[in-house]
Amino acid sequence: MNAKVKIIRDINLTFAQPPIPDRNYDWHATRSDYEPGDLIGYGRTPVVALANLLEKEEEMEPVK
Repeated sequence: MNAKVKIIRDINLTFAQPPIPDRNYDWHATRSDYEPGDLIGYGRTPVVALANLLEKEEEMEPVK
């Protein structure tokens, strides 16, 4: 699957702001079909969370 197809799938961005002083987890990025145990991207901003999710998905792809 190429990167363009992955990005087109729906991604939900959520502002969580957990009660911790570390702001690196304020935003969460998940796929619209998210189920417990699926990958979650975290970041200080929505863009960083999205990039983190895409990076994790890329790492999970089998090497061809």
